[in-house]
Amino acid sequence: MLRDWSSWCRVRQVARASGLAPLVDGLETGAVTPEETAAAFRLGYARWWLPPTLDADPELRDFRRFQHEHLIEEFREIYDLVRTAAAGRVVRALGHDLPAVQTVPRNSELGLLRRQMELQRPSRSIREMILSACRQAFPSLRAES
Repeated sequence: MLRDWSSWCRVRQVARASGLAPLVDGLETGAVTPEETAAAFRLGYARWWLPPTLDADPELRDFRRFQHEHLIEEFREIYDLVRTAAAGRVVRALGHDLPAVQTVPRNSELGLLRRQMELQRPSRSIREMILSACRQAFPSLRAES
């Protein structure tokens, strides 16, 4: 018991000399339990280290959370506008030379394909019809592998 007490006195003296007097006082008064010592030390260290570190860096010192969040929100709004406009532009670009659905002749490959796709139970394979239409449109696809 005496050995433990003298060991504690040495550790306490070194801790106080290292600037840890509040932690030692908390342990001695019971405000900090032995299980909480590591967490209390980390918290005290952060409170000691953080303010001068933040003050030393101009970007961190001048950081304004609400301005930053406002800029992020503004960016999101602009991004949504651009994304919406881009989607419409892509749709127009993809459909540039395609005929309107209503103008496709019923007896053409696309007309027959459209008709089969409208049926609940197609009488022909949609896949085969698409391949057939592609082979007609692109003769280089005719060679089967």
